[in-house]
Amino acid sequence: MAKNDELYYFAQNGSNALKVYCAVELFKRNDKRFLELYKYYSENPLIMVYKMGCVGSQKNIAEFLRDEVYSAKEIIGMRDRFLKEKR
Repeated sequence: MAKNDELYYFAQNGSNALKVYCAVELFKRNDKRFLELYKYYSENPLIMVYKMGCVGSQKNIAEFLRDEVYSAKEIIGMRDRFLKEKR
């Protein structure tokens, strides 16, 4: 398992996909350096080409990171609703 410092290094210096995966993992670990990475990629756009199924697209790495933050809120909300219904 990678340490946060290693993840931060790869989020700055790895391949485009590795940058996204490492930054997302830092977010999940509540590492404040995630905000530095988001700010950096927002100010210095780095476009990543990706395929989801048979559809190809391009996005700035900052967009992937923003999507992760928004989806986390949604997942937490669904979890809370599920726990309320279960009671």
